Amino acid sequence: MSRIRQLLTSTTLILVILLNGGCFREVALPVKAGFVVKAAEDNFSIPATLTITNQSEGADSYEWTFEGGTPSSSTERDPGKVLYTKAGSYKIVLVARNVDNQEAKSEQTIIIGDALVPSFTYQVVDNNLPPVTAKFKNTSQGSSKVEWVFEGGTPGTSTEIEPTVNFEAPGPHKVTLKAYFGTYFRQKDTTLVVGDALKPDFDYAFSPVDFDGEAPLTLNTLNKTMGGVEYTWKADGGKISSPSAKETSITFDKEGTYAIILEASNGKKKQQVTKTVTVKPNSNLYVHKNVKLGINTASREIGCFFSTKTGQIFKDTGELTEEEAQTIDVVFFGLNPSFTYNRFVSPTDAGRLTFEDIPKAQKVSFVNVMERCSSCKSFTSTDFDAMVDDSAFRTLQVPAPGETLGFNDAEVPRLVLFETQNGRKGLIRITKFVREGEASYIVVDVKAMKEKR
Repeated sequence: MSRIRQLLTSTTLILVILLNGGCFREVALPVKAGFVVKAAEDNFSIPATLTITNQSEGADSYEWTFEGGTPSSSTERDPGKVLYTKAGSYKIVLVARNVDNQEAKSEQTIIIGDALVPSFTYQVVDNNLPPVTAKFKNTSQGSSKVEWVFEGGTPGTSTEIEPTVNFEAPGPHKVTLKAYFGTYFRQKDTTLVVGDALKPDFDYAFSPVDFDGEAPLTLNTLNKTMGGVEYTWKADGGKISSPSAKETSITFDKEGTYAIILEASNGKKKQQVTKTVTVKPNSNLYVHKNVKLGINTASREIGCFFSTKTGQIFKDTGELTEEEAQTIDVVFFGLNPSFTYNRFVSPTDAGRLTFEDIPKAQKVSFVNVMERCSSCKSFTSTDFDAMVDDSAFRTLQVPAPGETLGFNDAEVPRLVLFETQNGRKGLIRITKFVREGEASYIVVDVKAMKEKR
């Protein structure tokens, strides 16, 4: 009997389960459509490559539309990358469906910008000398905003389209422009160079004929100013040839100490510097020491021509300018390295010996062997050293056209008297005969009048 009850109970449970199971129904989940759009480096300017990430729920199929994009459509769950090559406003549409044909739609509008090209120009006001004012202008393409950074500038940063910036410090200054489209930016750098700070300075040198620093004296200035564009020279007691030139010459007629002032401007501010020059009394006497003159075979290497006016030695190369040639008043002829025959000759006679003709040469008379000149005043080496002005030459008579005897190296020192065609008189003292083969030479001291008195 108990066995029958167990079977009845089991049968009843099975019937209940079957009856309940016959009433169960599947309930469909709702479809939710959604997606996320991202760009590499957040760059939505052309060419823009966007990555589409599907975030839909409850869907089994998808239909994408990409207005203006490549591809223009897709049925993939995740369509991957879409390329946009033209700027504009475009819609991305997603329709998501399930197996029961339920659907949901999601739509986004994206803005694609023009190609982002950072660019700018600038113009420096007046010049690039400090303080510099520069006007910048944004010429970027495809940007929605800009950010500037001015290294060493005032202001140091700006978001204006056309900022004006001041730079004080000399040297290079980095300028950076960031052009933005959205949060994406591209950058351009350049360097603005501010010139040297204004610092006036100069040197001067006496003109070649005024090497001794005596009055009347002409000097030439050498402008060493940094950062200057305009100049004014001043010198009380001096005659300035070009007061507003960058470099000039100044003549002082009398002895004394003078101040030379250079005022420099960079177009924005002025500064000045002062230097002094001392002009010696006029002895009317050129003094040259240790002048080296070669024998005829050394005329091209050492030189045989000399100017008492400028102190220059000239080589016999045939390349003399007329201006140089006209200053030559001493020509030395040495026959051989043994110095058996030597003499000083007039520049007008150079071409008759072994030298090239001297163009527009001046006539000079020489007394090479004074001990044979009965009408000549006798001079000693001590007399030569004692000459501090031209007084010994003023009344001196030099025979014209001058004797042509030669001398050897037996007598040292040897004195040679001369007079130029314009009446300047002088004395040459030979202190050495140096035997070095074809490069043999003599060493002389020279004293000569600057002008006839």
